[in-house]
Amino acid sequence: MTTEAEAPQGTAAVSESTVPQTDPATTQPASSGEFVLCESPAPTEIGTGASVDGATSDDLPTVCFWVEIPDGLTSVAFELDGLAANLNLAVGYGFARVLIFHTGEFWPSREDGTTAETIELENPKAGPYFITVGPAGFGDRSSFSLSVTTEPAITAAPTGDPLPDSNTCGGPVTVLAIGESAEGEVVARDTSPEPRAYYCVRVPAGVGSLTVDLSGLTGDLDLFVEATAVGAFATDRDRGGDSRNVVIESPVPGAYYIDVAAAYSGAGSQFTVTVGG
Repeated sequence: MTTEAEAPQGTAAVSESTVPQTDPATTQPASSGEFVLCESPAPTEIGTGASVDGATSDDLPTVCFWVEIPDGLTSVAFELDGLAANLNLAVGYGFARVLIFHTGEFWPSREDGTTAETIELENPKAGPYFITVGPAGFGDRSSFSLSVTTEPAITAAPTGDPLPDSNTCGGPVTVLAIGESAEGEVVARDTSPEPRAYYCVRVPAGVGSLTVDLSGLTGDLDLFVEATAVGAFATDRDRGGDSRNVVIESPVPGAYYIDVAAAYSGAGSQFTVTVGG
């Protein structure tokens, strides 16, 4: 599978929330009540130009990794090999803490019945890529070898950088402070994964309410705000109109990720995102 890597501003479904297609424009955060993949154990960082061995098991059916991809590459290939059962490979742009809601955020490889799975991205954006290896069907378990190769060929050891925690805005996101605004755009695209843009704000103790506003919309976008410290989220997924709004009363201190996403294939718009307290 080869695809252009214009794709996700952030990618890969780590936990998929079950929210209705139309929520009130102002909503309190509600816990997703679901286990978030790859928090225990945390994703293993790997380097480029080498292979690592792993295995899925009943205790750990999905295994997660991440790799830092440098700028200026023609392509990057992620490959699973040596499979004794059907496993799926998925790759997203960003860290697990950022990649919260949508399975559409993954570049997937679903090549059933093969002993290898490959995802190749052309002209990849520089930054962290999140990788999951999991079952294609119920009970599928296997050992595997995972490799990340680049063109031109680069061999690089893991960076050793820490993963973002619940108080940290981890990249690649645009970090905003309370009271700040930023201009952005979700460019309409008819291919999966749907485009999106990520922002993050660190909320200190003592803030009475957190507001996130989108304005200037000319197309249907969804707004998600996720409190990583407690795994709760608030959304505005209304259709039509030129604005979206989320208000969280008495927010728990920590990092709040703001996900501005195309509501469906082919949707897109310029916007202004404003964070208030």
